Amino acid sequence: MPRGKITQYRATLKLTASVDYGAKALANYLFREIIEEAHTKYGITEDDVKAMTKQAVNRAACYLQMVNDGDEEVTAGLLTLMAPYIHKWDDPEQTLEVCLIREEAEKQAALIRGVKGKLLYETQKAEIPVTAAEQRAI
Repeated sequence: MPRGKITQYRATLKLTASVDYGAKALANYLFREIIEEAHTKYGITEDDVKAMTKQAVNRAACYLQMVNDGDEEVTAGLLTLMAPYIHKWDDPEQTLEVCLIREEAEKQAALIRGVKGKLLYETQKAEIPVTAAEQRAI
């Protein structure tokens, strides 16, 4: 029984750690509410919203892939390419919205850690042999 739960836990982590999933989540976090507001306020068509969302997901995937590849120079190269366009932008602020999102993310992380701890406990309690690789995966 615990081994099935371990597999499900690992599958969940693998999915959420994938570039495709991360790109969609990042684009949603950074962009979706803003573009939906513009859609309502300025009459941007649904097709335009879809096209802009797709572009945001593609760009987020590109960035995440560079970060995941671990090539700091390539990531720095991308940021350098984008720098000329941001020099007049305001610096980021710790708004209430950002703080609340961070709190919610920390709650989700605590739930994930709780599942991990419970799985480790059940595995040890049931004396199910777990390989070193499986131990690291959970």
